[in-house]
Amino acid sequence: MNTPNLRPARFWFRSNGDPLRVDAINTRMKAYTFKMQMRIYALRKDILDRKINDMLIVSRPANAKWAGRKSSAPR
Repeated sequence: MNTPNLRPARFWFRSNGDPLRVDAINTRMKAYTFKMQMRIYALRKDILDRKINDMLIVSRPANAKWAGRKSSAPR
């Protein structure tokens, strides 16, 4: 609940007769939010790593044909 209009002590609703406040929800959600951010980071990193590997694999044959010929390689 990161809405700027909600004060931390604002009453949100009652659960089993006890008031549940915005700051209590924020506190409980911190660990979940952190875990989700780490999962998203790991997924993005994996996608980027795969793209880099694909680009390296695609570019390798173009450069590999000159690997054995030092004297005739373009400069």
